[in-house]
Amino acid sequence: MDVLTIEKSRISYSIFHAYFNIETLVTMDPIITWILPVKNGMPFLPETLRSLTEQTENRTFVIAWDNGSTDGTIKTLREWIPSQLPGQVVADRPSQFLSQSLRDAVELAQTPYCARIDADDICHPERLAIQIEWLEKHPEVALIGSQVEFIDENGKRISETNDLAESFSDIIDDFLFRCPICHPTWLFRRDEIIAAGNYRNLGFHKFQDNELLMRLVVNGHRIQNLPEPLIRYRVHRNSITQQTRNSSEAQSNRNKLMVQYAQSLFGIEPSRLGVLLDNESSLSISDAWGIARGLSRFDSLQPTKRLRSPRFQRGLGSLLDQDDHLRQFVMAAIRADWPVARNRLRRSFTG
Repeated sequence: MDVLTIEKSRISYSIFHAYFNIETLVTMDPIITWILPVKNGMPFLPETLRSLTEQTENRTFVIAWDNGSTDGTIKTLREWIPSQLPGQVVADRPSQFLSQSLRDAVELAQTPYCARIDADDICHPERLAIQIEWLEKHPEVALIGSQVEFIDENGKRISETNDLAESFSDIIDDFLFRCPICHPTWLFRRDEIIAAGNYRNLGFHKFQDNELLMRLVVNGHRIQNLPEPLIRYRVHRNSITQQTRNSSEAQSNRNKLMVQYAQSLFGIEPSRLGVLLDNESSLSISDAWGIARGLSRFDSLQPTKRLRSPRFQRGLGSLLDQDDHLRQFVMAAIRADWPVARNRLRRSFTG
């Protein structure tokens, strides 16, 4: 083979190699940005990052936003990003409030979709593949989540949730007593989140996820849960969830949020919902009807059917003082449980 032939072959190979590299780069352009806020994520962070590398849907980019870590988190992030995970580490803009770092990360993202993950949780390898396929088939839905599997500090399975609402009607009923979609399971359309106002700083910790979901629904967006658990949710003493769960401050902040959306979401006057949440007044049938009618503005469920829904009744139950027999009479009457209703009504008079 002469020199000219060798050179032609080399040029052809170079063109061929460059062409397919370009094609690969084009097809591998990220469509999903992982939003990973973190403060002192060790020792669980490496396991979380590894689960991101094992996703079968790998058209991803990571924005890891450090909020002032002092435990080696930044060093670990830079060992993984971008060498093993395409993305960037933001370590020069720590925020006091999680909501602000979430907002900034969503604004920084350049992909049509964003996925949430916390620094101590583990993604199922098929998580993104399942979620993105479902979301692309349902353009009317702005955000989806999933069930979760709970694990302890050592990664041992504790339990699995299968009671998070899946239908839109059940999801909006769940707003009465909890956040209906687990935050680190979210996959959402970035443009629709931005258009709705993005994450907001509420002036207090937690509930930025619940507030954003409420705002999406009030603005006419659909949200959904998938039936399978797609993350392993770690429960440990240092997690924010455990630190705030059942605390009086958390309950007070939740009540503030519900009062904020009393009229726009629940269809009840803020002052009236406030006194119900503070157990300063008994729930009336009129209150229950008003809330059912308010929520039914967002779906096709008739208020009378919502009143009979076990999920809605469970939500109303969260507004009740179990020792308030008049409130319990109202709930029994809504369920048409007349023996209990008569008993509660009698006890409300006798004390």
